[in-house]
Amino acid sequence: MKDLKHANEFLRNKKTNKNEFRPSYHLSPNFGWCNDPHGINFFHGIYHIFFQYNPYDTKAENVFWGHVTSEDLIHFSKTSCAIAPDMPYDNSGCWSGSSIVIDDTLYLVYTGFALHEDGKYYQTINIAYSKDGVNFDKYDLNPIIDTKDIPSCASIYDFRDPCIFKKNGKLYIIVGSKSKDEKEAMLVLYEGEDIFHFHFLKKLVSSDKFGTMFECPNLVSFEDNNYIIMSPQNIKEKDGNFANVSSCVYFKLKGDFIHEEQTIEKVKEIDHGLEYYAPTVYDDEKILVNWVQMWGRRYYLDEIHNDFINTFSLFKKIKEKNGVLSFTPLSLENYVTEKKIEKIKLNGESQTYHNCHVHYQVKFEKDEELCLTLEFFDSKRDKVNFVIDCKNNIYQLDRSNVSIPLNGVEDSYAKDGKRYLKKEIPSNCVIDIYIDNAYVEIYFDNFEEGFSFINFSKEDGFSLKSNKLVEISLLSENIEVK
Repeated sequence: MKDLKHANEFLRNKKTNKNEFRPSYHLSPNFGWCNDPHGINFFHGIYHIFFQYNPYDTKAENVFWGHVTSEDLIHFSKTSCAIAPDMPYDNSGCWSGSSIVIDDTLYLVYTGFALHEDGKYYQTINIAYSKDGVNFDKYDLNPIIDTKDIPSCASIYDFRDPCIFKKNGKLYIIVGSKSKDEKEAMLVLYEGEDIFHFHFLKKLVSSDKFGTMFECPNLVSFEDNNYIIMSPQNIKEKDGNFANVSSCVYFKLKGDFIHEEQTIEKVKEIDHGLEYYAPTVYDDEKILVNWVQMWGRRYYLDEIHNDFINTFSLFKKIKEKNGVLSFTPLSLENYVTEKKIEKIKLNGESQTYHNCHVHYQVKFEKDEELCLTLEFFDSKRDKVNFVIDCKNNIYQLDRSNVSIPLNGVEDSYAKDGKRYLKKEIPSNCVIDIYIDNAYVEIYFDNFEEGFSFINFSKEDGFSLKSNKLVEISLLSENIEVK
């Protein structure tokens, strides 16, 4: 079961027929479980995307690195496995990491999750490499960062998700961790003599205010500024932010972060919805993709023995303006089969549309008394509401009225599937909505804010409803990716 050749033969011969709720224009595996995308790179004229993957079942176990390729990050090759948990240092899983191209070789830098003779699980940093982007060999002297190389400030049991990058001609790796007493979350920085030899340089940042563990760190570098995008666990909910058990945030680094001391004063949450985790970044092109799921949820597709479980978001372009990042989905123009723009007047009534693979753009002018409701999967059995409350300047998502609840482990109101963001609603409001079967991504404020969620419903109704007169411009684009 942990043999790479066997896994790929299994996938080549596997016939899939239970594909209920499969998306059309989002990446999902042909079969099995996926989580945490990572290692995006452009190599030999094509994009390579990797992710944690169980090729045999729809459960989060038996973790390989899944692998697909794409020319445009919208249409993808069939899923295969790049590396398997077949060595003593990764016998319990090949976990997340990153990639880099050096001298026409694609290097994968990943977390080895291993059960040792003392009955404890350890995490180390390892390398696999490929000359052709298809066949990967593990480095003979793995791990490149072993438990003895982990600084005393960090936990040897929670030390993962290496982000490799080059700065001023030198190689560096950022690793997510926590303190041994579990009171501080941290990122640690290593410097490399070459791709196979790294030494601990410093604790890059640490904090006891933003969760208990920093996962999936990514460095995003613009001309004048550098940012960390990461996934902290267990940030305390505040004013509607950080309501999920784990969050996704970014913060700005100061100056020469390699040498200057860094602190985290504040973080910005990327998505305020229900299912969004583990974003990864291809920094060369400023492209981000995330897992459209959250740990601790009800995994319904596993219950119904579907062929696949979980999916990834649209691939998005990261832009920076005045210290704020935005995340704009890559154009789907080549896959639009029908396009329509219409003007709608609503005054207390609703307007309903039907399509399960579609992009909508809703435009309207703010009225202080207006409350506009977007209703998804609108039926007697199912209804997910996204409300734009202009009077109170609140955006609210409500998934409490559905036939298949996906409740998680969060406390209080969060368990009921409700999320909100309090923010000034602009005078000219633009909401972009991407519906792809069960998977929905909502963006607004020039793609600086978002709400992502899942709902497993047989219905495809999308309705607009207002409490007073409003004129709406609605763009609808039907999307099909074969």
